[in-house]
Amino acid sequence: MPLTPLLSLFLVFTTCVKPQPQLESPPQQQTQAHNEEKYESAKKEYKTVQIGDLIWMAENLNEDVEGSKCYEDKPENCEKYGRLYDWETALKVSPDGWHLPSDAEWDDLLCVVACDGIKKYRLHIEETAGVKLKSKSGWDLNNRDGGSGNGTDDFGFVALPGGFVNSEGNFDGIGTVGWWWTSTATNDLSHVYFMNKEHTALTRYIYNTDDRLNAFFFEKELLLSVRCVKD
Repeated sequence: MPLTPLLSLFLVFTTCVKPQPQLESPPQQQTQAHNEEKYESAKKEYKTVQIGDLIWMAENLNEDVEGSKCYEDKPENCEKYGRLYDWETALKVSPDGWHLPSDAEWDDLLCVVACDGIKKYRLHIEETAGVKLKSKSGWDLNNRDGGSGNGTDDFGFVALPGGFVNSEGNFDGIGTVGWWWTSTATNDLSHVYFMNKEHTALTRYIYNTDDRLNAFFFEKELLLSVRCVKD
């Protein structure tokens, strides 16, 4: 299902594409195994997983603060998918010792999961990372070809389709898309040019209809999921 929450956004990628760094392939042992542990905040215990050099939460953040909601205001959705946060709240809600990952830290995750020695990126979109990060269940069927929308969860990241709250305040996308904030504001990216740049931040997302981990700019007042990474 195509989603168009940011109609005012216009990207000039044809002439203003960011030069992509030549990232080294991760050591082989980093892609072979992951160790699951648990972290207990003042409010909740979270599963964690090391992928490459970074330790990530292996579930979406679920800290009940102002600026966040459960999908459709149902507590059971928070228990399964975590809460949805606006960007300003996402920046400060991480438990002590954790933080909202930057776009560069998502790139690190991307390279560990799917570099495969190729060292090649195009607009932060990688063809197989999404399916390797998706959970093995919980995704709606792929309505493009009738196949499963689930992934293989090769690294214990357990990406779930928690949906989001759009600019009109409506809930959308549960079961079909997982959408996560990064800490990187669009203003920090000199190579990107479009209107309302100061009101957006970079995000990462995965659909049930393809295998990619994608990047896009979203308005900061929208509510998305949060994954934290250890300081």
